[in-house]
Amino acid sequence: MGPGLPSLIKSTILGYDTGWRSVRHSTWQDAFGYETLKFDTLCYKPRDIHRERALMAINERARAVLNQVVTLHYQTCEPVGSSLISKTKVIPYSPATIRNVMLRLDTQGYLEQPHTSAGRLPTDLGYRTYVDGIRLARTDLARADRQALLLELDQAPRGAATLEAISRFIHRRTKLMTFHAPFRQSGMRFKRVHLERLDAERVLALWVSRSGQTFQTPLDIPEQRLSRVLLEKAANYFNNAFFNMSLLEIQRALTRRRISDGEGDLVLEKAAMVADALCDQACRLDNIVFQGAANLLDMPEFQDFTRVKTLFSLLERQTKIKKLVRLTIDREHEWLVFFIGKEMDDPDMQGLAVVLAKINSGYDCLGCVGAVGPKRMPYLRALQMLSLAKQALALPDAPFGAPA
Repeated sequence: MGPGLPSLIKSTILGYDTGWRSVRHSTWQDAFGYETLKFDTLCYKPRDIHRERALMAINERARAVLNQVVTLHYQTCEPVGSSLISKTKVIPYSPATIRNVMLRLDTQGYLEQPHTSAGRLPTDLGYRTYVDGIRLARTDLARADRQALLLELDQAPRGAATLEAISRFIHRRTKLMTFHAPFRQSGMRFKRVHLERLDAERVLALWVSRSGQTFQTPLDIPEQRLSRVLLEKAANYFNNAFFNMSLLEIQRALTRRRISDGEGDLVLEKAAMVADALCDQACRLDNIVFQGAANLLDMPEFQDFTRVKTLFSLLERQTKIKKLVRLTIDREHEWLVFFIGKEMDDPDMQGLAVVLAKINSGYDCLGCVGAVGPKRMPYLRALQMLSLAKQALALPDAPFGAPA
């Protein structure tokens, strides 16, 4: 291991996210023994061949039946039988055909039968398949809902108030418990930074986001680790290499560079030190604000005392929701994530579903908006509302009704 290259001193699997990935927390140290990097990465678990085969086996007829089971179970709160699906006349199949398709879906793990004489309910795999399907469908929100949401956004100042407006609107329209998690500065797109030493122990980072917002962040970096000369060189490195990147993206880029070609590059090491310190301050989540918890208590799924206890634990401790928020943040190429039942790898969360969306305003990421409910929840309406909010906020300084 070269003198300038960081070395791995600890690596621990924290748990699994949805799909086949694990979350691994790693700590690195530099040549002087300082812990310089602490970050979570996603590693792939071995492929689940049985699940992949099941996903490949479902055809359009089976998907249509599955969608009807999900829809009717949401509307009735009861197991769904083939005769009920046939009566809706949404899909043009006989009760016998529908019954055979449902039996096959049961065998493949998409549906389950709570007891012999009952209809069937979607499993976690069934809900996952349904959600993945509606994400591709691109259906628009009803005109009245669309106009109401755009008006709500138009009246809210951009920032944390925007997140609150989206959360409040989804709660009123779906009766789910919603929440918003404002980011500090971690989602802001970087434009320029100036680093100035305050005293022997602290550095002041003055930085400007792409949208023109200015931030002052004091960093605990002693002068013995970062001299005034190297401080200026680190700032120049930032300004030349990382325009229009968020702090999280900058930190990832520096990590890759240090591992691939950072041996002996002192300026790269010090720039990474500044990025780590900035992320440590900027990436802390503010308190999550919940709305509408009382509505869940009226749902059949929350008549059980254990579920109620889990719900209030979510509100009080927030750690489980913050873990999901951080998993969502870490998905660079996904703005919307659904977590369903056992996918959350937490026994207390197995009866719940959570939808989380990263909300951008122009160039900057304001934070996350989410909804929590039973797995029997209106996934499509939540998707439509969040998609419209994303579209309305996509362009900087554009009117909310303008196409993005």
